[in-house]
Amino acid sequence: WYSDAARTVLVTDVTPTLPADGGAPELTTYYALATNDVTGCTSEAELEITVNADPAVSNHTDIYCRDDAESGITLSVYDGDITSDAGVSVTWYSDAARTVLVTDVTPTLPADGGAPELTTYYALATNDVTLCTSEAELEITVNADPAVSNHTDIYCRDDAEGGITLSIYDGDITSDAGVSVSWYSDAARTVLVTDVTPTLPADGGAPELTTYYALA
Repeated sequence: WYSDAARTVLVTDVTPTLPADGGAPELTTYYALATNDVTGCTSEAELEITVNADPAVSNHTDIYCRDDAESGITLSVYDGDITSDAGVSVTWYSDAARTVLVTDVTPTLPADGGAPELTTYYALATNDVTLCTSEAELEITVNADPAVSNHTDIYCRDDAEGGITLSIYDGDITSDAGVSVSWYSDAARTVLVTDVTPTLPADGGAPELTTYYALA
C-alpha cells in the first residue's frame, strides 16, 4: 500500500483525512500494488475511504428553582442547545454509558433552604443519514427554595386598629440568610402591602380573622 499515486511512499497503518465535527465528508485515496510472488508481474488498484463528520455538539447547563423543577422537565427542549446541525436527532439518557433512555425527568431536588443539587443528563446526537454520533452533557442545577413557616398572631382590637407593619413577621416566616420577604393581601400575591389594618371585630363581638400572604 502507498499513500501516493506514484506508489513511492509505502504505508501500512494510516489515519485518513478527518472532517471537522458537523463538516463535509473527507475522501482519502490509498494506492495498492499487487505483485505475483513468482512472476513479479504487477497490477494497480485504489482504495477510497470516505470519513463522514460526527455531529457538532456542545455541552449545556441550566439553573432552576425547586418549585419550577419539581413538576418535571422535558429534555427535548434542550436539543437545539446540544446541536444546531440539520438532520441530526438527539436522544437523552440518565447514565454516562447511555443505556437508560429518558425523555421527561425530575432532577434531584434540594430540601427547602438547603444546598443546590446538580443532576447530569447525557445526550447522544445521531446523524439521520450517516448514523455518525457525538456525545454531550446537560447539567441542571436546582437551587433550593427558601425554608418558610406559616405563622399566626393574636391582637386585641385596640392594639390592631392603629395598624400593623408586616415586616416585623419576616423572621417568623423564614430564618434563611439572604432571603427577602414580600407581603400581599391576596392569595395570588398580586396586591403588595406593607402596613395593614386587619378586619376589626365590633366591641363584644366574635373574633375576626385576616390572612396575609408572604412570598420569600
